[in-house]
Amino acid sequence: MSKKWKIAGGAVVVLLLLGVAGSCGADEETELGRPQADPLKPEWVGTVVSTDVDSNRLPTADIDFGTSTRRITLARVKAPSCGGDGDRAAQALRTRLADLLPAGTAVRVARASSRSFSTTMLDSSSGYVFTSAPLAATTTATLTTTAAPTSISSPAPAPSTTTASAAGTSTAPAVGGSANEVLLAEGHGSITKPDLDFSIAASKPLNEQITAATRDTADDTAQFALLVSAAQSAWDSSAGSQAACRITDQPRADEKLRRDEEERIRREQQAHLDALRAGEDGQIGTSDDDETRYYYDADGNLDVRPDYSSPSYSGGDGGGGGGGGESRFCSKRWWC
Repeated sequence: MSKKWKIAGGAVVVLLLLGVAGSCGADEETELGRPQADPLKPEWVGTVVSTDVDSNRLPTADIDFGTSTRRITLARVKAPSCGGDGDRAAQALRTRLADLLPAGTAVRVARASSRSFSTTMLDSSSGYVFTSAPLAATTTATLTTTAAPTSISSPAPAPSTTTASAAGTSTAPAVGGSANEVLLAEGHGSITKPDLDFSIAASKPLNEQITAATRDTADDTAQFALLVSAAQSAWDSSAGSQAACRITDQPRADEKLRRDEEERIRREQQAHLDALRAGEDGQIGTSDDDETRYYYDADGNLDVRPDYSSPSYSGGDGGGGGGGGESRFCSKRWWC
């Protein structure tokens, strides 16, 4: 009887050892290394449990990091909200996010960072999500009528350096090919925190917006440049949900183009008037200045205003007031 108990006890011990070994092995069996969410490390490794778009229109992924499951927001991405297309845009983002990060996918999260005074802080709830191989965007452009797309000097998307050694541990930080970048490149997301205005009617040039934004991106500068490039490409090509945003922006863009054209014509006309005034030597204020009062009428035609101070001009037959006096409005100014 005791022998049987010994055998049974030995079998239980073996099963327990196998179970422990199996569970340890399971923690290590991801393509990107052992699951972990070490608060001191800039990158975490885990497995996707589920994805969604939250009530703030931000894409999220619930990720199992081995010892805990956390909800990670995909940094600097949100669902577009343009015109009446907001709900459809959020659903399109939700669907594409699930395609990119299906449940069970091994992922690496490069934690987002921010700067407070001189201190860089790592975020425990948002980051850039990578799979074992760089993700690639597939886009279908919808052209709009807005002219003059914006341009910036952001670098082109870099090849991913997300790699794993033979032992299954990461050897280089992730750079290109994140789910964040793909969602923006395909037009399913808009860049946020900070928001950027890619319209030609933006109150500030895009380069100035980027310069101001990068002061607070801390260690995210390389990632942010890739996201800007992806988002701008989607805007310029009206990809995905950005098509609705371009249509919404069209009246503002048209008005900006109209004002710019008016300003261009005004400058050209003024330059021509200055040249006429300057005479042959090209200098205003010299003896050969042309005092003729040239001007452009409302139709853009060059004309000459009457010289009200000339003795040959008569303003009427009353009291001789037209001949010798000079116009109180023009006073011999050449541009009148």
